[in-house]
Amino acid sequence: MAKGRLSISIPMAAAVTFAAVYAMTPPSGGATSVAPSSPASSLATFTYYPNCNAAWSAGAAPIPVGAPGYRSELDGDSDGIACEPYHGY
Repeated sequence: MAKGRLSISIPMAAAVTFAAVYAMTPPSGGATSVAPSSPASSLATFTYYPNCNAAWSAGAAPIPVGAPGYRSELDGDSDGIACEPYHGY
């Protein structure tokens, strides 16, 4: 009976470990959240997308001004919406 318990607990341990690692892994789109170093704003996080492809991959685009991840560098037409679709007009 010990053999049966071992074969059940190993897959369960693997599943729990996978879930824990998956929860700690940043999104594949390249977005990272970095906690600020000052104690006064320790509850806030900073979201950074290196480019619009990363924002789109993370499902965050388009990004309005004031939203996490917005940067003027990502707002090509300076209308307050970063990484919006380009329609050619």
